[in-house]
Amino acid sequence: MPPSKQQFLDDLARRLKDLGNRPDKHKIDALGSMASAVLGGNIAGVSEKDVGDFVKSRLVRAAPDCKVPILYLIDSIIYNLRRSSYPSIFQEHLPIIFRDTYQSVKEADKQRMNRLLYKWEKREKGGFNRDILAETRARLNPNFNERDFRESQNLKKKQVRDREQQNLVTQLQSGIQMQSVKKLENQTLDQVEYLAELNNTASNVLMQLQANIPKNQQLSLEAVRVQDNNFYVQLIKTALQDLENRGIRKRGDRPTIKWETKFLKTVASESAVKRIKHYDEKQQTVPLKTKSKTSTVPQSRCWFILASQWVEGKIQIRSQDRVMERQESVSSTLSLGLSTPVKRGNKVRADEKYTHCPISGEAFKSEWDEDLNDWVYVNAIRPDPNGPIYNSDAYLKRSSSMTDLNQSGNLAKRARV
Repeated sequence: MPPSKQQFLDDLARRLKDLGNRPDKHKIDALGSMASAVLGGNIAGVSEKDVGDFVKSRLVRAAPDCKVPILYLIDSIIYNLRRSSYPSIFQEHLPIIFRDTYQSVKEADKQRMNRLLYKWEKREKGGFNRDILAETRARLNPNFNERDFRESQNLKKKQVRDREQQNLVTQLQSGIQMQSVKKLENQTLDQVEYLAELNNTASNVLMQLQANIPKNQQLSLEAVRVQDNNFYVQLIKTALQDLENRGIRKRGDRPTIKWETKFLKTVASESAVKRIKHYDEKQQTVPLKTKSKTSTVPQSRCWFILASQWVEGKIQIRSQDRVMERQESVSSTLSLGLSTPVKRGNKVRADEKYTHCPISGEAFKSEWDEDLNDWVYVNAIRPDPNGPIYNSDAYLKRSSSMTDLNQSGNLAKRARV
């Protein structure tokens, strides 16, 4: 007949008292068998927590000479029964209990406790949590400060998390080979099926990235979305790229056209090229607008790159600065005509932007003007205050030629009438 709960606890207390001040292997093994019997359910009403709390209470109340053997008993239980809940039960309040025990024992027992703690720190299987052991080691220091210790531990955890996340992002950016049990290829899915496949693909990516992490510490795709949205976006982008590589499309999506950058005609249809040429033929000439009437003299749009010429690749783009400078000079000359009086010897304030005449190409002669108290260009004119500066002779010659052109056009009109 199995013992009752009270009988079991009384027997456990008697055996703990018999340990004495010297650790005995046979006595420790017998107490370990009692702890193992609780796991099998042979003792009605007694749980693992009851045994763990009872042993810890005896450790606290035991005489200083009898504390170390109880620590050896705890070490035996957590190693032999490491798959049970005993390790998590005994590590509750372990740093404080171990520190108080350490302060109450003699020097020889302190050395034994140091060796036992070192053994726990080096043990890979059947041991306590690493953070609990780090706190236990820190509390043995007489100058221990709990606040500084907590801050340092939180900082270390944050660094570890950041390093792990950076490793995951690096793996995503470098590209990983996803291996799923069943992959769809070259199919067109509706919106619901496409989103489901996208979610499954992203989950597979996340699962492979967490292959070396224990399953109880792995994150789901939804947890990643809530905790770190930037990393979640990286997962979705990787999944979208995988779907594209496998030929998975959403119903209703238009096919992607890959345009080449060198010549448009390599991918554009013939009809599109014809329409572009037809448009260029209509835009070859632009009427010259004056204040009185519209002249039919064609003006070349040499500064405009025709679409057909760009398609055929026959034009070479000139320097934008020279083109704009020529356009400004022509437009200002056409708009002013002979309405602005021009005289030799005109002076214009010197401007570093314009050192040569746009029409003749000659360099301006500069001198100091006492009235203006500034450097000026001699024999120059600036019709537009913000426009270019011209040589007076070249500007007069250009203006007279434009007048002759207008007069010849008027005479031709009268002759036709």
